[in-house]
Amino acid sequence: MSKSDYDSNLMLRLHHIIVFLILLISPLIALSSDNWCSSDGANGPYKFEWKPNNPKGASEGTLKITERSTGKIFQEVSGYVSEENWSPDFSDLNFDGCPDIGWIEFNARASANVILLYDRAKQRFEHSVLLSELLEPTVISKKNKCLQSTMAGRGSSGGNEIHCWRGNKLVHVESTYWDWNEKKECQETVVERLKKGKLRKVSVKCEKIEQDDSVWQGMYKR
Repeated sequence: MSKSDYDSNLMLRLHHIIVFLILLISPLIALSSDNWCSSDGANGPYKFEWKPNNPKGASEGTLKITERSTGKIFQEVSGYVSEENWSPDFSDLNFDGCPDIGWIEFNARASANVILLYDRAKQRFEHSVLLSELLEPTVISKKNKCLQSTMAGRGSSGGNEIHCWRGNKLVHVESTYWDWNEKKECQETVVERLKKGKLRKVSVKCEKIEQDDSVWQGMYKR
């Protein structure tokens, strides 16, 4: 065998070895992500701990995410607010097969959500401005990829909204809201659904509810 043939065979063997090592290591690199995506979040491979700047009451803080098996820091997220009794929810809000994390953020102005979506490719949690604009989003249909959120109300008023994923776009498809109709003396419920690109009123119902007149009169005379 000539020297050139020997060198060619050596390079070919080295190439095969490198390819083999890449195929061997790749599953190990993705193992943490796969373990997270196959978990329910709460009992997954990561431990979540809220570190408030102020130990009393609502304050800004840092979400410390560590690997359960090694104790190593996986990621730290800061710049958000929570009560001292931080309580996260785990749910797949973008239907990509991986649980995401969310909690209610309380501040001096109002309450809002913080939603961190898990990015499988980056193996990191990323803040979702879009989903954080919804109040308490919950999964109501995995088949249609739909979420229901709460509409903030006051007194007897309130409601909810339904948003569904259409590809990478979150579409507002339905709203249901209710309020006390003083003139008709009933609880009025209005339903709007997406038709031809717009939310259109599809039903209005007025339900008579027995109320303590003194309470209602006092409320509406203020």
